[in-house]
Amino acid sequence: MGNQYYELSSYEHPSVNVRWNGRLDKPISVKDVTAATLQWLLDVIVDSRCDIEYKNPKWEITHVNIQDLQLLKIARQNVERIMSTILGKEIYFGLNYRNSNISRFNINLQNNQQTIVPALDALSTGQIALFNMFATIIRYADSDDINKSITLGNIAGIVVIDEIDLHLHTSLQREILPKLLKLFPKVQFIITSHAPLFLLGMDEVYGKDGYEIYQIPSAIKITSERFSEFQKAYTYLSKTEKHHAIIMEAIQEQQGDPLVITEGATDWKHMKSALNYFLNQEEFKEKYSALKFDFLEYEPENSKKKMVLN
Repeated sequence: MGNQYYELSSYEHPSVNVRWNGRLDKPISVKDVTAATLQWLLDVIVDSRCDIEYKNPKWEITHVNIQDLQLLKIARQNVERIMSTILGKEIYFGLNYRNSNISRFNINLQNNQQTIVPALDALSTGQIALFNMFATIIRYADSDDINKSITLGNIAGIVVIDEIDLHLHTSLQREILPKLLKLFPKVQFIITSHAPLFLLGMDEVYGKDGYEIYQIPSAIKITSERFSEFQKAYTYLSKTEKHHAIIMEAIQEQQGDPLVITEGATDWKHMKSALNYFLNQEEFKEKYSALKFDFLEYEPENSKKKMVLN
């Protein structure tokens, strides 16, 4: 559930805040910015819209320069492109009417106008984290120069992101994140990560020579193949394959009674202990004696202590 399910939120509206020259009102450390992102999105949407009036024999755009409107529409489409990349669908940002009982903001499909996300905080944790990251870059840049939201390639600066893969499932790590970074060629990203899939995606999008990797804490420059997490992931995968082979062998050898296979190495012990308990109780003995099945009894590879079954 999103935060708005549990908390009352203030009314979101296009900003009317006073701005001051020479005042840095952009926090260096960015966190919990969903509300600020939504406030800014409403501003972006408002700026990209126009007034229309009927002037016989047709409707005409009024009170705005059409060239300015076209540029501001590009700024909105740039932010929508970030969300489209994250969701894997071509979307546009919409607004519900002000007296609607649901969120003022929504996300719709381009092709059929179907609402697929009814509110910004209805996204998954990983999706909203990614969107907040890159929307904040644009928001910070266009607070000083609105033209930078129109041409993302002109945004310059340094962005530091710790544990960028946090909350991101595999496709977001490998396929989506590198593409989003690529949208900002003049931004220097300094990123920490434990995700080998993220580096595979970086290799595909940037090329092996398009970015640099340093092992922490030694600060030694390495290639993606030498990333220590690759070896760890391979080791864990090998153990998984070995576990799968043990299970398949046990299934093939099993004859007669059903075989119960548990995920954890101790789960079967708890279940067997519980079964033995009921078999030793007179009121349950007859009922549970009729159960005919076996457990796949296996131990962790590095286990030194065996569980005693009662």
